[in-house]
Amino acid sequence: MLNVGTMQVGAAAMAAAIDHATLHTAQPDASGSNRSSASPVTIEPTATNGAISVASTDFVGGEASGPCTHIGFWDGEPDGGGTFRGWEALTGDLVFNSSGEITVTSVTISNNAA
Repeated sequence: MLNVGTMQVGAAAMAAAIDHATLHTAQPDASGSNRSSASPVTIEPTATNGAISVASTDFVGGEASGPCTHIGFWDGEPDGGGTFRGWEALTGDLVFNSSGEITVTSVTISNNAA
């Protein structure tokens, strides 16, 4: 088993490779499918004790009252040739509001490989 210090090295490198997020209406595949119409956002993940966290993030442009089940992580602009790096399932209120907005309050990225 790797110690926390070693896991932190890996988490910091992975966090540095993630700079954008998208929302998805169903589980994405390896290319980031099932994207919602919400605009991608720039994020700054942090690595602490071997885990990667993303702070509260606001998304706009989603389908009014439409589903939002997953968050996707990208290296580079998703609409400009960025690389899809993975996803996490969301919990809680999984529906855009009537204006197509939603706030993802926080996400901790697990260390599971897809």
